[in-house]
Amino acid sequence: MPSPAQRSTLKRIALLAALLSTLAAVSLGVLVLRWKRDIARELDAIVASGAPLTAADIEAPAATASPWWEGVERDDPVWDLGIMDPVALAALLERPDDELAPFPRDLLEDLDALYGRTTEAGRSVDDLWLGDRPLIALGSPPAPPPAGRLLIARIEHAAAGKLLERARNACAGGQFDGRAWIDDWLAGDDLIAVPDSVVAVIEAQRALGRSAKLAAIDGDADGALAALRQGFCAARAYERAPGLLHGLTWMLQVTMATDALLTVASELPGVDLAEFEGDLAGLDAQAALHRVMQEERALGMGAFERGLHPSGVDWWTSPLTSLGLWLFESNDQRVFLTTFAGALAASIEPGFSGRAAMGEATLALHDEAFALRSQLLFPAVHSAFDSAAAVHATATLAAAVLMGRREGTDAARSWIESQLDPFSGAPYRTETLASGGVRAWSIGPDADLGAGDEIAAHLPGR
Repeated sequence: MPSPAQRSTLKRIALLAALLSTLAAVSLGVLVLRWKRDIARELDAIVASGAPLTAADIEAPAATASPWWEGVERDDPVWDLGIMDPVALAALLERPDDELAPFPRDLLEDLDALYGRTTEAGRSVDDLWLGDRPLIALGSPPAPPPAGRLLIARIEHAAAGKLLERARNACAGGQFDGRAWIDDWLAGDDLIAVPDSVVAVIEAQRALGRSAKLAAIDGDADGALAALRQGFCAARAYERAPGLLHGLTWMLQVTMATDALLTVASELPGVDLAEFEGDLAGLDAQAALHRVMQEERALGMGAFERGLHPSGVDWWTSPLTSLGLWLFESNDQRVFLTTFAGALAASIEPGFSGRAAMGEATLALHDEAFALRSQLLFPAVHSAFDSAAAVHATATLAAAVLMGRREGTDAARSWIESQLDPFSGAPYRTETLASGGVRAWSIGPDADLGAGDEIAAHLPGR
């Protein structure tokens, strides 16, 4: 039996343990109350703002017909065929014509000859294509595109017949069925559902842009205008799709359509492009960014409404463990809501000036040990910001190009120099070209990294 001194010591230890447990419980209770207060405050603010609180609150348009992108093939036949490899191309050219379809033999032979000239000049074939897949980079340089880049674009265009046929039906089909997608998402188990249509829509838009550019380079004004109309129409069909993923898809579509417009303007200076001024004037990329982030928050809230998936907690029988899971869930939801609040506030700072603040609002996520669902669900807001800013910059530069055609280069230059570049907060930069025209540009999202991703346009000469 323990001695009186030992019993006294044990009692003190038990009292100390009880005191510490009580203090821990009180501290935990205070912490949880603070978390719940933070959650309630954020939820009240969402309700007061009129923003959607849950996925069921998102106003999404229903499709009036089958989406035009259904069944679009997403494979890249140019890469699949292996023609980027000189050895594979040489073997391919040994086949009969019917096995080469839809690739014209003459274009493949031109590419084979280009490979030969490249290696004879002591250059690696890889040098010909690395970074060169887009037909013309943003900015539509007035000089002709490199022969290799133009040739591969023609081959891609020849292989995209089925894709273009689908894309040309964009206006005949319905909008993205946002409500059906939300309902399917709520009924399923996938918290990060990615609709198959996203990749298909982007590839279709890329094909339309390439079609417009090639038509302009070949002097086919009617073909270029038709492809531009279809490109902007395709973007409108996806404009109100819910959530950030769909918002990014729309932003990329608009950027590609506007980039194609810049190329057509550069290659066909005499063609009337006034019909597209309405498309440009109707773009409010910053408002779209804010809206789709609000929708993304509402979609993410669905994950917290469901709680932990039952199959993941069936074997947890300890009340203490269940308490711990509930605590983690409460903290996770608090982190999710407060992080989104900071990012949303930054997204509406005037003139896209909130990029740094948006990054700061999300930086704390990396240090949260018990916010796994927040880290999983929270979107890449920098990509969203840059995509929206690119839409704004490209559309502003295109508007300047159309103004130059209507009112003259001096007026367009004066106007673009009065506008603020969303990536710098300073006016767009300009320089006079030897041709008498003016090059205007945005520094792009990664100017500080020297990535050379300027977004440029060329105003017509006097």
